[in-house]
Amino acid sequence: MSAHPLRRRYGLELGLGLALAALVAWFALGREPRERPARTEAPAALPQPDGEAAALEPARAPELVRTAEGPEATPPDSGPSFEVALGDADGRPCADAELQLERLYLEHGVLGRELLGRVRTDGNGRARLRLDETFRGDVQGHVLTVREPFFPRVTHELPAELPPAPLALVLPAFGALAVQATRAGVFVTGSLEVRILAGGQLTEEEARASLLSGDEELVTRTGRGRVLFPQVGLDLDGWLLVRDEAGAVSAPTRIAGLPGVGTTLQYSVELDSIADEAGR
Repeated sequence: MSAHPLRRRYGLELGLGLALAALVAWFALGREPRERPARTEAPAALPQPDGEAAALEPARAPELVRTAEGPEATPPDSGPSFEVALGDADGRPCADAELQLERLYLEHGVLGRELLGRVRTDGNGRARLRLDETFRGDVQGHVLTVREPFFPRVTHELPAELPPAPLALVLPAFGALAVQATRAGVFVTGSLEVRILAGGQLTEEEARASLLSGDEELVTRTGRGRVLFPQVGLDLDGWLLVRDEAGAVSAPTRIAGLPGVGTTLQYSVELDSIADEAGR
């Protein structure tokens, strides 16, 4: 029996249409969209060695090293360091004292001296000086100096191998020194700079030249109206000079010791001249 003429005419076209529809459906189901919305769920935690998931924590700033006495000034990852605890004869901490550490080394038969650093003690009288381990010379020793506010300066000799434990250093007996200034008989309430120089053997003119020169041996403090040196050795023998923010200076004033432990020696000086740009 022969096929119906319509069936012969559209059979092929119908077969092709069904095949094309199947191909389109396959592409639609088998391919992912080109763009996806952002994922809002939290990513899975990475497994730890013991198989448990780690809790996600925000990054933290490095913490300061803390002891029973209080916070220290050096982070734990700061490298090798040398620690000093500074106090008085009664065991009270000496705060805001400037410490200086130097290294003594031998090079070609000549003794050299190198500054390693300066740092101030904290409220607990403690300070930590960072050390340089890259030096490969012949180290002979170290010198620790209490520069300021204690005056005259106190030096302490240390071996080539610095002790790992904190060095407890006790200052000699000291008092305090307070300085004020007047101009035309009226107390100055503005900013003052007080310079002290150990050198009782100097004449007044020699002392003035040294005090105005910015010599390394000077101890300088500033304040408004009144400047206090809280820790000054009882045997201080030297000179002081005061300068205000306008450049007026006092004549050098002789200092010949302090009355005793715990006392404050008061000085009032008159500003009577203007130093030129060279400090004269």
